[in-house]
Amino acid sequence: GGVGGDGIIVSKNNVQITNLSTVVGGNGGSGGVAGSAGLAGAGGKGGNGGDVPIGSPTTRGKRGEDGAFGENGINGRVGNGGAGGTAINISADGVILLNQGKVLGGTPGSINAQPGEAIVVSGKNSHIINDIGGEIWSSGLNSKAVEYEAGADNGIFEMRTNSIVDGVVDATKISNSKLVLGGNTAKENSTFIASKIGNGRQYQGFSNYEVNTSEGSTWNLIGETTALTPWTVTEGTLAIVSDHSLGSTDGALTLNGGVLQTVLNVNSDRRFNLTAESLNGGILTDGDLTLTNVISGVGGLKKTGNATLILGGQNDYTGRTIISSGNLFLTGEGGIEHSESVELSKGTSLNISSTT
Repeated sequence: GGVGGDGIIVSKNNVQITNLSTVVGGNGGSGGVAGSAGLAGAGGKGGNGGDVPIGSPTTRGKRGEDGAFGENGINGRVGNGGAGGTAINISADGVILLNQGKVLGGTPGSINAQPGEAIVVSGKNSHIINDIGGEIWSSGLNSKAVEYEAGADNGIFEMRTNSIVDGVVDATKISNSKLVLGGNTAKENSTFIASKIGNGRQYQGFSNYEVNTSEGSTWNLIGETTALTPWTVTEGTLAIVSDHSLGSTDGALTLNGGVLQTVLNVNSDRRFNLTAESLNGGILTDGDLTLTNVISGVGGLKKTGNATLILGGQNDYTGRTIISSGNLFLTGEGGIEHSESVELSKGTSLNISSTT
């Protein structure tokens, strides 16, 4: 059977596409009927082109090609079914896809056929946003929700509250990819499971990780992963109950204007980086946070929350140190001597009695 046609083909650079409805890849053609008495089996017809939202500035996928005939024999072999079509095929560079609807790969033909991918990206610098209520579905076993093809570098995949991704998001073939926990409305509270990241997991091959949601919104990162997941918190809050949720300790955590919240007591031996925007966020300690590695960067360190921040590394960040609530405790070789200034609010404390 023929391969199903693509639903939407995006071939113009630097455009933004918003999907408000349902986009489905074309169904694969059915398998050919077996021939008899030495006749070849009939080829299955090609799959339909995918459905396209009305008014979409894209090209409708073409109908799949007819399938080949079955082989000769005493009884001709049954022709295989065609693969399902891709729902959205992004071949251009700089495309932003905002999905507020449903994207579904095409159904395969009935016999020995591959299901279609929901989204395939071959263009560089793409940004896929699965918005609130958006759904991206693979169409079955061995198909993917999102496939980044070789050369589609700098791809960003962003998910938001109450969005659904069913199937693998595969960025293993590209460089400088980013997985973003995002949002666009105030005071959202969302959860992401860290164990979904890594080889053989749902989210594969990403090199950068970011929280960039609206101010006052929180992403709760739960579970554990050993994958290298260097997180940057740009806006909003990343809440953890364990350092293991942040992945391998080879991956630094960067505060870039957002907040890291410790819900329970957390011990960490990873590096922290503070950017020039770090004082717009900071560290919120609802549970004690012990950092034994180095805090670096041009930014400052701001601490809120009633629990204690314990620093044991030879820190060399150069911005201000602001303790708005709770206590800062330096231990061992822990120091903040490179900090521009230390500012303590009423009721807070700086304890250096355990330094060496």
